[in-house]
Amino acid sequence: MCGRFTLHDTPEEIIASLDGLNIDCTGLGPFDPCYNVAPTTDTPTVAGGETLTAGLRRWGLVPHWAKDPSIGNRMINARGETVAEKPAFRNLVEKKRCVVPANGYYEWKKHEAPADGRGGKVPYYIRSPQHRVLWFAGLHANWFSANDKRLDTYTIITTQPAAAIADIHDRMPVILSGHGIEQWLRTDRGNQAEALSLLRPYTGELEAYTVSQLVNSPRNNSPLCIKPAAAADDLLPGLSL
Repeated sequence: MCGRFTLHDTPEEIIASLDGLNIDCTGLGPFDPCYNVAPTTDTPTVAGGETLTAGLRRWGLVPHWAKDPSIGNRMINARGETVAEKPAFRNLVEKKRCVVPANGYYEWKKHEAPADGRGGKVPYYIRSPQHRVLWFAGLHANWFSANDKRLDTYTIITTQPAAAIADIHDRMPVILSGHGIEQWLRTDRGNQAEALSLLRPYTGELEAYTVSQLVNSPRNNSPLCIKPAAAADDLLPGLSL
């Protein structure tokens, strides 16, 4: 799955990483750099269509038919293998595709308990070795409350892990690159089968390293979250998590 990520580049750097795609950014409001993006956070997305539009959406998809927006807390991810079949997502695949920028994401690796019985999960940070923006495949939806208040939300699509990180977790976000980003966003061209073929493990370079338990709490949001574990621990003596 993908339950936390980071986004700390400027809006200009993020859009520039889309290699010249024409993006309408008039709806992109201000946002603060975040080193520990958690579900229900508003983050930038780019929605597909004849015109590609950037805007802020809340992480955790709320289908238009939902009675309560809290359902979004359980819909932060959609499995690529079944996204075209599940009721919450299948009607979005054709026209409601988006991409979600991230500088990297966190995953927790389960460690077997040693002889002393102290096991647990160790957080890793996964990113491009060149520190490039990663673009996750997503779906978005609009939900309206009883008093017509609009809520724009999204989910991140996941797939099987790339070989380089398969020992950390059995899922990863679908990361799009190059022409694949435009293919996913061009919902106006109507080739859904082509779009679904993009939902596969990433073949580009990734690096992963352990980070401090600091990231376990979404209240913690600083560059210390992405520092290698030993370095972060040295800077945080006596920190209570």
